[in-house]
Amino acid sequence: MFDLFIMAGMMMGFMLSSLYVYQQWLNTGKEIWNGVGALKFLKSTNSDQRSSPAITKEELERQYIDVMFNHDNKLQELNTIQTFERGERLNDNDDVDQLRCTHDVVQVRQSLSEGGSNMVEINQTNQIELVKIPVVVGENTTQQMLVTDLALDYPALKVRNVDACIRDLTATVINNKVIVQGILHKQIFYVDLNNVVRHQPEDIPFSFFVDIPGAEPGMDVQIHPEIEHIKTELIKDCTIIHQKVVIEFFVKVTDTQQIFVAIGAGPLTKLQRVIGENSVQTLIPNEVELPVPAIKIVDIDAEVRDITCDIIEDKVIIQGIVHKQVFYIDTEDIERHVAEDVPFSTFVDVPGAEPIHTCQVHPTIEFIKRELMDGGTLLLQEVVLEIFVKVTESVQLNLQLGEDIIVKVPEVIGENVRQILLENIVQLPVPAIKIKEIEASVQKIHTTVINNKVIIQGIVHKQIFFVDEENIERHLGEDVPFSTFVDVQHAQPGMDADVDAIIEFVKPELCPPSDMLTQKVVIELFVKVTETTQLGIPEVIGPYGPYGAGL
Repeated sequence: MFDLFIMAGMMMGFMLSSLYVYQQWLNTGKEIWNGVGALKFLKSTNSDQRSSPAITKEELERQYIDVMFNHDNKLQELNTIQTFERGERLNDNDDVDQLRCTHDVVQVRQSLSEGGSNMVEINQTNQIELVKIPVVVGENTTQQMLVTDLALDYPALKVRNVDACIRDLTATVINNKVIVQGILHKQIFYVDLNNVVRHQPEDIPFSFFVDIPGAEPGMDVQIHPEIEHIKTELIKDCTIIHQKVVIEFFVKVTDTQQIFVAIGAGPLTKLQRVIGENSVQTLIPNEVELPVPAIKIVDIDAEVRDITCDIIEDKVIIQGIVHKQVFYIDTEDIERHVAEDVPFSTFVDVPGAEPIHTCQVHPTIEFIKRELMDGGTLLLQEVVLEIFVKVTESVQLNLQLGEDIIVKVPEVIGENVRQILLENIVQLPVPAIKIKEIEASVQKIHTTVINNKVIIQGIVHKQIFFVDEENIERHLGEDVPFSTFVDVQHAQPGMDADVDAIIEFVKPELCPPSDMLTQKVVIELFVKVTETTQLGIPEVIGPYGPYGAGL
């Protein structure tokens, strides 16, 4: 009897479960059919034939996508559904039973299922770039009047003129202020009692501060002084010249930041696009023998000097010196000092880095461990150094303009390419039977921008390897100066010029006698002229926020 009750209960549970599954299947089919019905409604080109004229086409399309997303399993089984593609209506002769889901719906469904990451990735690839760019923190203008009395070497009949300029201008950024210091250099020309024009120089130091809200130590500052007016007056029997000089100072504070920028139809600018960044910690152990025994180490001041970086594929090699100043107490309770330089080298992995890119290195000394050994004559030290590396490349981008962020960027005015042939003859120290190799590079490039042209001067440094008559390989170095110009439309004095010089071809030729070497070098010069300008751009939210990562 008990077995019959158990069997009856199992049969009842099976029937209820089957009924529940059947009901859910009916509801699912109804919702999907409503999606197809929405497509039939959208298919109608005549608004009078639509059964629900109160709802828009966009709303029906959204409802359809919701149905397809909520019932993904059913959607995989139905290959008879199609939606609008590129905003176009379905044709009247299309059979709904033969429609299929298009790429747009699948893409929307994938974006929703992955939290929208696909959409951000598309925007980042096509519309925004991560760059390192100077952001304007603030700027201000102030006028200073310097009043001086200069005793002349000779009594004067009149002052002919006073030439003045600003020298040794320095600036220090503190909280919300910039301290400016410099020297006003003047050359005074005057006529003495014998009608002889005489000259007398004068240097006037000055210092002041300018309020810049938001300025902080470590930020960059640019100062543009302009001497607006010089007033002179002879006093005290023309033996003293009284001078008033009015100087205007324009001060701008910028902070180099890593931000996302939008690509648009704005000016063409030259920016540093971020390729990648990474940090590494390295331990630098060393020991130093103290000149006299120590009982206590008071302090060790350390800083990183002469740091250099070399980029290879996917890596950055870093070299430098840790300069340390050790202060200690000897056995007679006298504080002493000893200095030492410890070289180091390490590398950082930066995927995507290439030798043509640029790197910036920011080292930080995190910890110094010290321990006295051998009766206080030997000092063991371990320095923990963290090195942050950023790799960038120079690119040209048209920025989208806005009003959220003010940036200071070089705007591209123009560019051009020119090839030059440099030919010279050098006498070898001994006769040669063969030229093995000539390594050449362009060094010490100097540019001068004039109207519509850029004048270029530089040196071609060559290392000549040759074999003499005794089959001994020898070396000879040579520097060959050159100068040329490149036409760049709209270039003007005061603009900046960047030159990329490439040695394209070197042809050596031994001429009789065999100690005379003729060389022909082809150099390609690519010149870009830029002008620093201030632009407003919109704030762009990237995958790591508006300021990227690593800051």
